[in-house]
Amino acid sequence: MNRRQLAKNGFLALCGALLGK
Repeated sequence: MNRRQLAKNGFLALCGALLGK
C-alpha cells in the first residue's frame, strides 16, 4: 500500500471512531 492510501485509511478510521461515539 502507498503511504497516502494508509494515511487516508487511518483518517477515515479515526473519523469513524469519533462518529461512532
